[in-house]
Amino acid sequence: MKYQAVILGLLMGFAVSPVRAAASDVPSVGVRTLSVFSEARGEPLSVTIWYPAGPGGEADLIGDDRIFAGTPALRDAPARADGYPLVLLSHGSGATVEKMSWIATDLAARGYVVAGPNHPGTTSGDSTPEDTPKLWERTDDLSEINSYLLKAPEWKEVVDADRVAALGFSLGGAAVLELAGARGDLDVVSDQVVPLRA
Repeated sequence: MKYQAVILGLLMGFAVSPVRAAASDVPSVGVRTLSVFSEARGEPLSVTIWYPAGPGGEADLIGDDRIFAGTPALRDAPARADGYPLVLLSHGSGATVEKMSWIATDLAARGYVVAGPNHPGTTSGDSTPEDTPKLWERTDDLSEINSYLLKAPEWKEVVDADRVAALGFSLGGAAVLELAGARGDLDVVSDQVVPLRA
């Protein structure tokens, strides 16, 4: 009986949808793709930025394909210059930053600027076994985007230099951990691996 009450309570909890802000309370989400030159790589990075937007821009569906449902945003809408927190976004291996639009759009609608590159050598279409483990290249990418946004005249008033975070998925999560100072130790990992028996 006790378990039935718990299960019933959980089901009722899932049946109630959370209260959402009125449409007028949620800022419009803008999206822009730009090229940021990477000193570390010696080539430009394709960077997508989601942000709270003012009126304008063209309606677009970001990251939509046969597998992922895209999210709506206003392409090239003007950004609001209100000093929003910045979230640096790193996609997973074999993916693109646009496939992370589901979380980037939601964060931008809640008052964050979200910026992420398509990390060369680890995106869909150009992923290689040689480039995938090079986490330091991904951390360099995120650092260069951070520096660019804090200095560029069109972005330095939009982002708050004192409120910067990083978010990653899969390989992007590993890159964010490394960016924060984590260091992997293969000796520790290999000590924990149990050999398979034939």
